This record gives sequence, C-alpha cells and structure tokens, in this order.
Amino acid sequence: MSNESPLELTSSLFVCRTWHAIIVNDPTLWINIILNSKHSIDITSCLSPQNDKLAQALSFYEACIRRSKSAFLKITIDLESFSRWNDEDLDLTSLLSLFMERIRGHASRWKEFVWKANGNATGSHFKTQYFLNRLPQELPSLQQLTIIDLWDYLRYPDDRQFPTCPNLQTLSLIDSCDDLDRGEAAFFQQSVFSSVKDLALGSSWSWMDEHLRYMANFPNIHTLTLFSVGDDLSDECDITPTSITLPHLRLLRLRGWIPSELLSSVKPPCNLTVVVGHSKGTDSILSLSGTRIVAEMTILHLELSNSTNLLSPSCVFELLKSAPCLEAVYLPPPMEASIRDTFELFKSNHGYSFSICTGEAQVLR
Repeated sequence: MSNESPLELTSSLFVCRTWHAIIVNDPTLWINIILNSKHSIDITSCLSPQNDKLAQALSFYEACIRRSKSAFLKITIDLESFSRWNDEDLDLTSLLSLFMERIRGHASRWKEFVWKANGNATGSHFKTQYFLNRLPQELPSLQQLTIIDLWDYLRYPDDRQFPTCPNLQTLSLIDSCDDLDRGEAAFFQQSVFSSVKDLALGSSWSWMDEHLRYMANFPNIHTLTLFSVGDDLSDECDITPTSITLPHLRLLRLRGWIPSELLSSVKPPCNLTVVVGHSKGTDSILSLSGTRIVAEMTILHLELSNSTNLLSPSCVFELLKSAPCLEAVYLPPPMEASIRDTFELFKSNHGYSFSICTGEAQVLR
C-alpha cells in the first residue's frame, strides 16, 4: 500500500501525457486520503472565498475517491493539527462534515484508519462525540486502526461508541485513554476486543492503570508492543500491579522505558519472544528483570545501538539469571563483537546453553 499522499502527485500530473495517464489510472496512488491543516492549506491556498475553498477541497477528495476505484483506502484525520487554525475563510465544521459525508459512503473500503484526536486541548474545534457521530456505523474491512491523543471519555449511556470493526487486527493507542470513571474500555465495542491480534500502547508522559485495563481487555492478542514516545517520559508511573493473563501472546516488543510495575503484571505463556528495541533514552532491560515475562521467554532479541546505556553487559546478565527457558539471544553486530566473549564466560559459569546469534531473529510479524 502506497504511503505517498495524492497531493504530492499533483505536480507530476503535468510532466507529460504519459505520466498523467499512468498516475491517474493507478488506483494505489490515490488510496491515502488525508485531512489535516497542511493539506487544507495546500489544497485551497490559491482561493479566498469560503465557498470556493470548500469546493476546491471537496473536489480534490472526490478525485482521490474516484481514482482509487475499488482499492482499499487508508484514511488519516488529524484533528489536532487544526487546534491553532486561524484561516477565517475556511469553516472547519463545514469542511469536516462535508469530508465525512464523502468518505462515509465508501466505508466498506476503509482498510487503515489513523485518527489524531484533540485530547482536552483548549480551543479544540471538534469534540469526540461530534466526530464519532459522523463516522460510519460499521467499518467492515478495517484491519489497522491508530488513535492518537484521545482523552475525551464517554460520559452518558447513549454516547456513540467507535464503529463496529469485525475484522480489526491491529490496534495502536498512543497517548489515548478510555473511560476512567467507569473503569472499563467503553469506547470500543465488544467485537474489537475479540478480533484484535496485535496491540500497541504508547505513552509520552506517564504509564497508568488505564494501560493495564486496555491490555486486560484484549486477551486474544499474539503481539503486544509497549513503547515510550520521545525522550522526556518520566520514570514515575501511577500503576497498581495486578495480574493480566495473555494466553496467546507470542511476541512482546518494548521500546524506551516501560515500568516494572506494568511488565510484572503480565502473565504470558511459554515460548515467548521478547524484542527490546532501540531507544534514545532509558531502555527496559532493568525493569524486565525478575518478571514472569523473563521466566517464560525463549528468545531475547536486543535491537540496541552503541548510543544506549546498555554498553555494559552487566544489566543483561542480571536479566538472564531469571530466564531459565532461554534458547537464544540475538545481538546487533557491534554489541556481539564487543561482548561475545563475556557472554560465553557467563554461560559457562552458570551452566546455561542458550545460543548467541547475530542479526535479526525470525519473529512474528
């Protein structure tokens, strides 16, 4: 699936007739339909009256839908980008309403959806319920969903939930949280909890009990990704350790600092692969030590560079002391070259038989 925005193709349409024909007649070049402040400015910058700007924007989106033919779509709606919108000639409420009317009619073709919400930012143009009421009732083909910066909870029994997504496979929640007062994930419908196999949770400022609640609501996941966003995530967290059973978990990916309180709550099955990814800040090696995750993992894959604080192997060895099922450790080439002998000595002293490998492990995708 192409990651290029159709707007970036417009200049290429005028190179020659051949280019024009190729671009216009390739549906995969028109599947990324993006609504954000940058696209709105680029599309309408040459016009001044509001009606003309709305017409120009809608004409562009209709062209994308028409040229994509029957191909699956990737819809991106970045409401946060409009939080400081100052173009008085373009009514955002009208733009969103008309945009949603156009793409809602093609709900059966939505395969990926990225929604960057407003959070609780002052001056937000669109509240969560206003937006949810304009989404389709069902997204039958949706397989990947990413929601960023959603902190506006469902408050009333008749509040609209996210559309039914019976085939959703991958869910990413970044700086997003659900109904804190009710203590449950009320934003999604039950079908989502059972269909999702790949769950990613990301935070840029704090890890909380709500992250545990999300994990507990998705017992069928095969892959769990936990990551910190940016370098400023505090080492403080507001988590009460509990027990979360994930019987189908096969792959755990960690990037950045993930608190031990969160990791110690996960009760995984045996034969687990753990990948610790590269991070500019603190990694999760230390917080993994002593958890049930380490006790059950059979493969540890370290995707760490020389810039991380893992230059000393001591924290890795501390981790390995509580990994009785370990069969293989994958190291990046620079690290393997510098500490392989130390690893071999550690294995000999503790009677371990795991393999030391270089390169990428064959992990589930």
